[in-house]
Amino acid sequence: LNTGHYDEACDRTYIVMNLVEDALVEHPVFQKHKKMKKKIGQIQKELFKIYQVTGGLACIKDGCLEKVRKEANKKK
Repeated sequence: LNTGHYDEACDRTYIVMNLVEDALVEHPVFQKHKKMKKKIGQIQKELFKIYQVTGGLACIKDGCLEKVRKEANKKK
C-alpha cells in the first residue's frame, strides 16, 4: 500500500458520509421515525471514526507528523 491508497480510502469514506447525510438523514421518512434516525446517527458516528483513523494512517504513511514536528522545532 502507498500513500495514495490511504488518501483514496479517506476520500471514499468522506463520499459515503456525504451520501448518508444527503440520502438518509435529510429524507422525510427518517426524519419522522426517530428510531431509524438514531440508527443513521450511529452509522454517521462510525463513519466519522473510520474517516479519522484512515486520515491518521494516511498521515503516518506520508510522514506528515514528522514534517510537522520538524517545522515546529524550526520555529523555536
